[in-house]
Amino acid sequence: MSDRRQTRDRRRTTARERRRKGDHRIFVIELSSSDLGIVELQKSPGDERVDEVSSTTCCWRRGAPSLNSTDGCAELTSAFREIARQHSMHGAEIRVVLTGEFCVLRMIRGTVESVRAELQQLEQRSRLYLSLGPGEKVLVSNTQSIDARHSHAVAAVCNRATLETIQSAAEAAGIEISVIEPALSALSRAVTRLPETPTGSYLLVHLNPSGMEVGVCHDGQLLLDYRPSGRTAVADLPALLETHLNRLSR
Repeated sequence: MSDRRQTRDRRRTTARERRRKGDHRIFVIELSSSDLGIVELQKSPGDERVDEVSSTTCCWRRGAPSLNSTDGCAELTSAFREIARQHSMHGAEIRVVLTGEFCVLRMIRGTVESVRAELQQLEQRSRLYLSLGPGEKVLVSNTQSIDARHSHAVAAVCNRATLETIQSAAEAAGIEISVIEPALSALSRAVTRLPETPTGSYLLVHLNPSGMEVGVCHDGQLLLDYRPSGRTAVADLPALLETHLNRLSR
């Protein structure tokens, strides 16, 4: 146990040293039920160039019954090893984002007291999210002040086994994950960096192989998430949004 921990600590130290020496790359890995979406951001070290972004997709799940199984962990480990080799990820910052099937995302806005109370209720209800699988659920939240009396919180509920499987697969593959978070939450922040982002209210649509997630945003903040059931093709997106627009408006 001690030797394994020392090896892991040395690997993490080496990764941090490489980043300090000028590795300006960031990888975002989106985990869905069967696929990995890999986005590489090559940050410009100066003002003379713009940042470069590239993306690719690969299949991680070959025959495993689920992620949280022995075969699931082994297949995810194999996929992590392969993409780490293909993209030379060792030493770069790596973030993992989860689609809606692996986590439940909630936004809470109101008085400081009401937000705190609702977060406590959400933690108590988290064990009822059967769609996340059996076992202990974990709640993580981030609360920001709006003013002296009001705050805005983003909370995510995930199965502890899911987080442990991802971390175990990453360690076995020799890569270090800095962040695990919901995909829609990460996307809402990324969109605010675009010059064309609306300053008022807008819809944010995230399509993935297992379905669609819709976020309602205002002034760069994610206020509501909505996940219609079933898979959605790009061509069907306008009609589906029109169907659900009344619900989103409410």
